[in-house]
Amino acid sequence: MKHRINRRAFIQGSTIGAAALAMPTIRTAAAQSFPSRRIELISPFAAGGAHDAHARAIVSVASDVIDHPMIVVLKPGSSGAIAAQYVANAKPDGHTLLLGGPDCNSAVNQAQNLPYDKDSFVPIAMINYSPTPLWSQPSLPFDDFEGFVEYAKANPGKLKYASSGVWGLPHIPAEYMQKVLGIKLTHVPYNGGGPSVQGFLNGEVDILLTQITQSLPHMQQGKMVSLAIMDTKRHQKLPDTPTTVELGHPELQFYQWRGVLAPKDTPAEVVEQLENIFAEIAKNESFVRIIDRLGENVDFMRGEEFDEYWSAEYAKIGEIIKELKKG
Repeated sequence: MKHRINRRAFIQGSTIGAAALAMPTIRTAAAQSFPSRRIELISPFAAGGAHDAHARAIVSVASDVIDHPMIVVLKPGSSGAIAAQYVANAKPDGHTLLLGGPDCNSAVNQAQNLPYDKDSFVPIAMINYSPTPLWSQPSLPFDDFEGFVEYAKANPGKLKYASSGVWGLPHIPAEYMQKVLGIKLTHVPYNGGGPSVQGFLNGEVDILLTQITQSLPHMQQGKMVSLAIMDTKRHQKLPDTPTTVELGHPELQFYQWRGVLAPKDTPAEVVEQLENIFAEIAKNESFVRIIDRLGENVDFMRGEEFDEYWSAEYAKIGEIIKELKKG
């Protein structure tokens, strides 16, 4: 497994525990009672995005760990809220899981007061995270972050940016960035990361905030320019792209995590077996290779450690939403 990346500077003052404990053998425990049928891994975004790619990577190796199938079910819409609400209402037996993230589990539910919250789920495992990169069209009259800011200030509202949905990530990072930098962009929401990338490639928008998984091949083909990455350290796939910290904006750190969540009231023994299952998947050599090809690392956390991370992030995003709503 790849070494853990230090992205905890995103959460001011949070302290997260040590690395995950060694996992017991899965098939023996699972054979007792769980799973008793196929597991549905609900993905909250459209096909072709980073979440979809990670979900399919997970299920591609699940048969190495459990005897019943694991399948991906796509339920896109409302910045992931449709999928999150579906899983929150599912039978809490461990056979319906959400591949969650900050869009639907930390952002849109707080921004829109939806009928689910953090306590509607049991954290099973974080798989990994991605910092948020900022991309621009090659045809624009700038090719770095400073040029972008200067142009945006001189042309308020002229630049259009794409997001994967209202009150999700990257909508919140983009709106907060405008507030911090004193610029004005025009928001064009899409129904998922994949569609937002396609809209960018079609020339419908000028600026894109989306994940490296779905953007890197297009950058390599010269179809997009990387301006910055919202992290504390440079990304291994974008070594020449400065971080927002380097650029003097440490407050602009945003991450798209991917974590497995079960409905609340899932029995403790099932939660433990699910943690073990996903721990085995996370260290599967084929899985690690797939994630590396996507331009990412595996950064596994068991449920308790994941919960600490998520709790701190949930609070931070909640405060940013309040600030943005004040205008």
